Amino acid sequence: MTTSSQLNPLSLADVKADASSFSGNALEPGAYMIQSAAWPHLMLGLRDGVEKEGNPVDTILALHGIGPKWNFKHKLVGSTTTFTIQSQGGYFQRVEKISENEGVVGSATATVFNIVQPLKEHPGLYSIQVGDGKFAVQAVSGSGADQVVLQPFNERDTRQLWVLLSGLQA
Repeated sequence: MTTSSQLNPLSLADVKADASSFSGNALEPGAYMIQSAAWPHLMLGLRDGVEKEGNPVDTILALHGIGPKWNFKHKLVGSTTTFTIQSQGGYFQRVEKISENEGVVGSATATVFNIVQPLKEHPGLYSIQVGDGKFAVQAVSGSGADQVVLQPFNERDTRQLWVLLSGLQA
């Protein structure tokens, strides 16, 4: 497991360069880029809009949200800021094995992701928690299997920490 001292979040410039392969899909105004802190080549994408033909979900996006409208709400509780993302009338396309483009498509109108700053020592990193917060989105990399999975939340597991950027421009 990667330790906290090994974290090396990319800068905005680095992410812009790495995201050039998106063909503009996730670089639109209002787009949100979420990048794994443990394995920077693994990214999540949340975009407000409709699906485009030829969307390269099998290349770099591990979790792609599609819907006509997203609710982004944030609240401050103590020193923790929680961003809640909820789809209105849309759905999530979850691709767990990026290289094989395997995944499931299902309704997400009742699915809420909480993006939380869990650690004071890493104020730019976030944990993406699902439901009641018992589970978190975790990056898994190795042996050719780059995946995003749900695992029980562990604030010390850096595979569950992400870099959140928004409004990227090509």
